[in-house]
Order: sequence, then C-alpha cells, then structure tokens
Amino acid sequence: MDEDFEALETAIRAGAQSRGVPIMTARLHQDPVAAFVHGEVDVDDVLDLVQRRSVPFLVLNVSRSDTADLISTWEGENDTPPPTELLSAWEARQGQIEHISLQWLDGAVPYLYLAIPSWKQDLLDRQETWGEEQEEDRQQMVAALRQRVHDLATRLEQDPAYRAGNNQTRRAIGTAFLQPLLQDKEGTATIRFTLDEAGMRVRTNAAKAASELIDNFRQLEKELAETPEWKAATGRPEQTTVARDFLLKKTGGYAPPKQLVTDLCTNINRKSR
Repeated sequence: MDEDFEALETAIRAGAQSRGVPIMTARLHQDPVAAFVHGEVDVDDVLDLVQRRSVPFLVLNVSRSDTADLISTWEGENDTPPPTELLSAWEARQGQIEHISLQWLDGAVPYLYLAIPSWKQDLLDRQETWGEEQEEDRQQMVAALRQRVHDLATRLEQDPAYRAGNNQTRRAIGTAFLQPLLQDKEGTATIRFTLDEAGMRVRTNAAKAASELIDNFRQLEKELAETPEWKAATGRPEQTTVARDFLLKKTGGYAPPKQLVTDLCTNINRKSR
C-alpha cells in the first residue's frame, strides 16, 4: 500500500509550526553537505534537530506528478511517443506528490531532508527498462540492416553489368538491379546504403584489377594480338570493342581503364605494320 505523502506534507508543516520554525520561500544554491532520506530517518527527528540548532527558517518544496510534463520530456528525448503502458501509469499518478524536499541552513552549512514515494522510483525504473529495451531493439535493427545491406551489396557487386559499368552508370544499373530484391518496408534508404557499399567495393576491386592489367601489359598485348577476334576485327572501333571484351574477361568483369584499351590497340597495330 502506498504511503500517504499528503499526510507527510501536512506533518512537516504542522511540525515546523509547533516548533516555531517558519517555512519560507527561498533558493539555496549550495549543495547539501548531508541528506536525510525519508524511510531512513523519521521526519520528527529531523524537525527536532532543526529546533535544537535554532535554524532560522526552512524551505519546503513539494512537486506533483504532471502527465503533460512527462510526455513533453519523453518526446524531447525519444523519437517515438511513450508506450501505452507507461502513459497509463503516469496518468494514474496525475497530481500525486512525487517529491518532497526540506532544506535549511545551520550557520552557513546547507542540509536536506528528501522524501520520494516508492511508486515514483518504480516508474523511473520501468521507464529506464523500457528505454534499455528500445535501445536493444534499435541495435538489433541496425545490425539486421547492416547484414541485409552487406548481402545485397555482395550480390550487386557480382553482377556483370554493374561491374562493367563506370562511376556515371553504376548507380542507375544498381538501382534497377536492387528494386526486384527489396522486401516489405525496404525502400530508398536500403538502396542508398547498398549502392554506397557496393560502389566502394567495386571501385576497390576494379582498381586492383586495373593495376594487375598494367603490370602484365606486355603479356596481354601478346595474347590479344593472337586471338581470332582481334585478327578478324576491321577498323579501330571494332578493335576497341574486342580489346575491351578481352580485358573484361581478364578482370572478372571489371571495366578496364579506357586508356589501357587504347594503348593496347595502338601498340598491337604499330607492331603489325
């Protein structure tokens, strides 16, 4: 059963009055050197101490639960509205005392008596637990999204048309490739993240493949010149197509640098004269 904090407030006011200690409105800006906690120290013992020390006045603060304030605070800290269960618990405590503090100065030294009902702590614990559960759910969603993006990017990066594209065409090719693969509730964000990851991979792999082509330029030149496709090619445009297709096979589908294709064609033609 909840303790009656209305009665506690009444007892504090009556006890201060009977002991001749006025309750006044003031702000004490110093932190207390000691705090007496309700449930551990009886309020009458605190008031007796105040009287014996000839404390000139007390400062009493009583705050009440306000659902509107709780909702406003929640919305300022979270992206979603408060859960129904928590909101119902707040509404059930609307207007009830949630905090009583009694402050005083003994000389220049500040002291505090603090009383918080058990239901308030229970609500705070439930709110914190819910927040932790939400954070865990969020982390699981992020991990699932990362895995999904990783899997889609792997499939996209292996697509021949995507590998053979360039920086100007790959986003369009990738978007068209991904659209049929999207599941419920997946949309532009999933596509964007996937294109970013696949783009980074394909650029890295293409650069590595191009470097290997350049390192083996002489061997490639010799092999290309001996292929039936090259020998049958007539004119520079056809030779360029043959050379590009030849290099695509060597790189595993990554588009070769245009300059490398041009240099191969030029060198072979010069040596064949």
